[in-house]
Amino acid sequence: MSDPHAAEEVLMKFKKTRKAYLLEYFCGFFLIVLIALAYGKGISLPKPLQFFGMGLAFVSLASAEIGRAFVRYQITPTKITVIKGFIKQTKKNFYFHSLAFVPDISLSQSRMQRLLGYGRVYVHGGGSTEMFEVADVDKPYIILTELEDLIRKTRKPTQ
Repeated sequence: MSDPHAAEEVLMKFKKTRKAYLLEYFCGFFLIVLIALAYGKGISLPKPLQFFGMGLAFVSLASAEIGRAFVRYQITPTKITVIKGFIKQTKKNFYFHSLAFVPDISLSQSRMQRLLGYGRVYVHGGGSTEMFEVADVDKPYIILTELEDLIRKTRKPTQ
């Protein structure tokens, strides 16, 4: 017996935006540029300091990319799937049918996020304290609109 949702069409796939990790990227590249400038100016840095600086730059850049790839989202016609992890993965499905009575879908952006065009979308479940968050994604208003349309389609017409 096969799962009826196994081959469901994926409407949207997305993950956290690189814009959410600007501080990490800036620090990593700043350290690399600083070490390169010192080398170019003929300033002799001790080898341990060079290795430490390059290692810190690598950790900063790698942590941003790993954090970004760690959480992925998929939207299908009937659900949102959150996939966390690489080797050990956890998947959580949020079905729109159960969200047919969603009292609140909201968008949150700080000033900087608004300028850079990314943010968070929150879905609060009907009648419960359960909340679902799609965090740090590009163009969150598109995701908000897509979710509203899919929830509207899954609602049973009132008679």
